[in-house]
Amino acid sequence: MIVAIVAFIILLIVLVVIHEFGHFIVARKSGVTVHEFSVGMWPKLFSFGKDKKGTEFTVRMLPLGGFVRIKGENPQDEGAFTNKDSFLRAKFWNKVVILLGGIVMNVLAAWAIFSAGFWHGTYPLQTIPANFIATESESLLMPTEDYLREQGFVSGSVVTGEARILDVLPWQLAGKAWLMSWDVITAVDEMPVNNQNLGNVLKENLGQTIALHYSREGSWYVVSIDCPTESCVLGIFMANDSTEYLLPIQFPLGQAIVRWGEEVIAQAKLTYPALAGIVRSLFSSRENDREAALNNLSGPVGAARVGEFIIETGGRVQFLMFGGLISLALAFFNLLPIPALDGGRLLGVIIQKVFRLRAEKYFAIEGVVNMIFFVLLLTLGVYLIWLDLVRARGVSIPGIG
Repeated sequence: MIVAIVAFIILLIVLVVIHEFGHFIVARKSGVTVHEFSVGMWPKLFSFGKDKKGTEFTVRMLPLGGFVRIKGENPQDEGAFTNKDSFLRAKFWNKVVILLGGIVMNVLAAWAIFSAGFWHGTYPLQTIPANFIATESESLLMPTEDYLREQGFVSGSVVTGEARILDVLPWQLAGKAWLMSWDVITAVDEMPVNNQNLGNVLKENLGQTIALHYSREGSWYVVSIDCPTESCVLGIFMANDSTEYLLPIQFPLGQAIVRWGEEVIAQAKLTYPALAGIVRSLFSSRENDREAALNNLSGPVGAARVGEFIIETGGRVQFLMFGGLISLALAFFNLLPIPALDGGRLLGVIIQKVFRLRAEKYFAIEGVVNMIFFVLLLTLGVYLIWLDLVRARGVSIPGIG
């Protein structure tokens, strides 16, 4: 775990530096002064000094982040509303490209990583059960088994058999319903199921209460299960005698460069509906929806655990592809129109332009709003780290599992 945490921290630092470099270089090219380029957050450990244009390069204590401090981002900066080298005095399109610079750099990093990985050859980071998401996955890094078969990356024969449980995850639906190893699931409502169609049948019942029929040691039972709206994951491992195996996902260089764009689109189709689904579920009147949303939340420690698994089972290329996904996640998250994020600040610049608002008044208010949301996001980050650590130690949290 230590190796995975260190590897993940290094990976995250590199991706954050890439993101902040995007802001930094575009601000410089736009004639806006950058006071500081920092790796890490809060208490300053040391400084590498300043360059000829006055930018100080620093390292701070908390490694999970970084920032560039641009003149005029804070309305309290000296000359923020008067000096030509201030962000607030920059032209509209210069402000736009400065705010989008980090997002573009993260997307370009993902492009380079995905193109190299698909050219070299890789395997999916995770195969998603059909009932894990409400939408369809056309990603090659996080595909469903059906999609992999359609794309020709699965070989061998499928053996259809009974849906016999080998193991149960205690905090998921099957564990809460007291299903056990060696139980055989025979039907969902009146639909007979097997080890091949169970996932698709569950997906058809998202947000519904289902009657799960199963047998145990010659006796027959029925249990009622409330499927969450966004996914219906029982949390079981089933016996499978199929001889299927994954083929390496590999393309010629030209096709690999094209395929990265398809992967970005596929990840966007997975990410944004998933985020919207979590928000909907958190405010749902159904307890199962709220619990499922909380179980789907994860932070840096959870990501590090995923990285650990990938390092142990997939090797360096797959860990690099995992880095590409993290880079895309940073881009997608920062694009959200939430104050304190690049997308929220971009929305503010557009609002000021459209409604011809005076910078002195608008940005004074925006500065306060951004600070409030920054504290809220930081609090959420701390909560997710705590939640990941609690889960890693197997502790049950009331209302979460």
